[in-house]
Amino acid sequence: MRLTTLVSSAVALASLFTTTSAAALLAIDLGTDSFKASLVKPGVPFDVLVTKEGRRKTQSLVTLRKDDRSFGGEAANLATRFPQDTFAAVKLLLGHPSSHPSAQLHQSLYSLPLGTTSRGSPTVSSSQTSYPVEEVLAMQLAYAKEVADETAGESVRDVVVTVPGWFSQSERQAVLDAVELAGLRSIGLVNDGAAAAVNYAMTRTFPATPSYHLFYDLGASSLRTTLVSLKSAMLPDPYSLAAKPELKNVTSVTVHGFGFDVDVGGYQLDRIVRDIMVEEVEKKGNSVKGDRRAMAKLLKEASRVKQVLSANTASAARIEGLIEDTDFRSEITREQLESRAADLIPRFTQPIHDALAEAKLTMDDIESVILIGGTSRVPMVQSAVASVVGEDKIAKNVNAEEAPVLGAALYGAGITRGFRTKDIRVQDVTPYGIDVSYEADKSSEDAEPRTINTHLFPLLAKTGIKKTMTFKKTSDFAIQFSYRKTGGHGDSLVPDTIFETTINGLSNAFVNKTADAIANATVKVTIELDESNIVSVNKAVVIFPEEDPAASNTFNDKLKGLLGKFGGKDAPTDDSTASSDDPDAPKVENPFGDVPEEDKAATKAKLEELMRQNSLQSANSTVKLNLKTAGGERSGMSDDEKMEARKRLREAKAAETRKLQREEARNVLEAYIYKVRDLVEDVVFGESSQEHERKVIREKTEAANEWLWDEGESAPTKELKAKKSEIEKLVKLVTARSTEALSRPSLLTSLHDLLTSATTFHTSATYNDTLTELKKYTTSELDSLKTLISEAKEWVEGAVKKQEGLKKWEDPILLVKDLERRIKDVGKEVEKLRKKKAPRKSKIKESSTAATSATESAKPEETNKEERKKDEL
Repeated sequence: MRLTTLVSSAVALASLFTTTSAAALLAIDLGTDSFKASLVKPGVPFDVLVTKEGRRKTQSLVTLRKDDRSFGGEAANLATRFPQDTFAAVKLLLGHPSSHPSAQLHQSLYSLPLGTTSRGSPTVSSSQTSYPVEEVLAMQLAYAKEVADETAGESVRDVVVTVPGWFSQSERQAVLDAVELAGLRSIGLVNDGAAAAVNYAMTRTFPATPSYHLFYDLGASSLRTTLVSLKSAMLPDPYSLAAKPELKNVTSVTVHGFGFDVDVGGYQLDRIVRDIMVEEVEKKGNSVKGDRRAMAKLLKEASRVKQVLSANTASAARIEGLIEDTDFRSEITREQLESRAADLIPRFTQPIHDALAEAKLTMDDIESVILIGGTSRVPMVQSAVASVVGEDKIAKNVNAEEAPVLGAALYGAGITRGFRTKDIRVQDVTPYGIDVSYEADKSSEDAEPRTINTHLFPLLAKTGIKKTMTFKKTSDFAIQFSYRKTGGHGDSLVPDTIFETTINGLSNAFVNKTADAIANATVKVTIELDESNIVSVNKAVVIFPEEDPAASNTFNDKLKGLLGKFGGKDAPTDDSTASSDDPDAPKVENPFGDVPEEDKAATKAKLEELMRQNSLQSANSTVKLNLKTAGGERSGMSDDEKMEARKRLREAKAAETRKLQREEARNVLEAYIYKVRDLVEDVVFGESSQEHERKVIREKTEAANEWLWDEGESAPTKELKAKKSEIEKLVKLVTARSTEALSRPSLLTSLHDLLTSATTFHTSATYNDTLTELKKYTTSELDSLKTLISEAKEWVEGAVKKQEGLKKWEDPILLVKDLERRIKDVGKEVEKLRKKKAPRKSKIKESSTAATSATESAKPEETNKEERKKDEL
């Protein structure tokens, strides 16, 4: 089958996201040598995030020196100067003991002092203190969050992180702990091979029959192969609001097999090149193995040389000042590298065979092989892979570096509400079988203890499933989870014990229970293997059998008797008449109608007690038990450890903020000093100041400059700001004069124009009021305006005369703020009078006049009526 590309990624992805939600999602491809991040947010272009240094990936380095924290490229520049304070490739140490191959590789590269916490997790030490590896990783994740926050314009909380498929629960839990410490919320971990498969499927279509693809990921520290199947189906849209949901194309990504080797990777090739250069140095009589700085410089140059050799047959290695003033010059050839790495060639291809064997497939079933990971570009690696899979099956149109992070972002958007993407459903599997063991009940007190093992999740079991185990237990017990050892390469990578969960509360659940109920009770424990490949115990309950019919009839008989008392002669006498389904069953309108008054309270109390006992029996048929989980030999961080780590991270962030504020204050002071130096020589500034004033400013400026270079590096922020304020106060006295002189003429013109228009308005208003009986303005209003205009004219004339008698370097008398206040006062008063409405004639007075006239005209008529009445009498 030939895969067809739908459209370019940019166009396709732009149309996939809706703008109905303002949510944001961060995806991080957690590499050993570097990590990449991507942001999913409506309105933000979907792409790999660019770091503060303008790069598309961040080196996995942290340098910690006192209150200074450096990341990425900045830390890489400091690594050769302060190797004892630089933490690199901490992913090699996550959840690993010192005997783990990854931890041993880390020691051979960096020689940092390693420790161990009480829970068996490693710690790394700088020249000042030690840190749990989860805390160091959290610093890097928090740095990625800062970049995402700046890009999104809001705080990003949700994150999905890629991890190698071979990671056990201890490594995965360490990543989740680091995510939590970084202030992020994990929505899931995704295997890097599955993430790359999602990215591969995003812009391609597939038939209904599955096609098989192998993702070959050779990174800095390990080699992983993931065999997946891709297929399409038309299924109902779960987001459709129609009565009959529309069908949509769903792409299924199913993982069928893994292969991995933690002893093969880019770091092993870096170490080979470094060892070649060490030999060259030692040939000249210099010893460098005990010099941390020299070894750090050699390792950094070895990485660069390896990259050059991927495209060239030879590369020049150059290090200035390798040991004190001694420089290093040498030429490394590709032939040297390949001859030293010849024993790795079989290991480059063995994981391919392992993945095929797990999936029970052959290379003939594989449609394409997709190479990802930076080290997959090494020529000897590509040749080895091509010799096994065939050159024609290697896909050339995939972004090997960024496929996992983009796929992880799409995977996270697909499982998060608020985003609508192409429907890609991932079914991952566990690379290790998981067993459950517990101690069996003793048949007698003298019997030997016996452990029962159950193979709960087999190798390649689907993730995202739950299983329920049923136990016959009468007392509290514990179940222990462990990985099943198969005698393969992975046995040495996983811990013997994952964790142990104790189920408590059985004794309390059996209180007031009959012997038969206890004997027939069962304990059900629900165990989940979630999509992040984390196994956990969700809940445990004890279930008692249903009550026997005799007990049920006894309860019904008691209830009928009581209802008979309440219901009188019409009360039901058997189950059929009591049933609400029987249309002939009598209805009890007033249950107290026929009961003697003195028996009502007692009978009602008996009924309530009987109902309460029955409800307790029903509730107790299923009783929830308590769970207490204890970590195994490599457990996650406790709540107390997390609290302490968060406190240290907050303090480090606060110190970093104070440092940035101090640096900003120092830079502002330095810039202001240079500005004042130029300002003092300005013509306008000279006209507005006297020589002794300029002299004082020069002296203060030069003194501040000397202090800045002598003590400014360590001076607190408050003192830096105080130095600037001291000079600024003197400068403002002079600049205020020139500013006043520039702004005064226009304001004077505005005030004169306003007074003229105000005078004209006052004259017109006064005259118009003389022409009408109803005056628009009161005398006090017009007098107040006239007084305001007169005072303003008098003030401005006097102030202008005084100001004209001053020199340019003298403090002004006619101030801008006073002019603005006069303009505001006069303008406000005039505007108020302009907007005043003219008075109208009172309607009440008119009505009163009309009513009086009507009354007077009606009086004679009333008098005549009274006279006629008298005549009739």
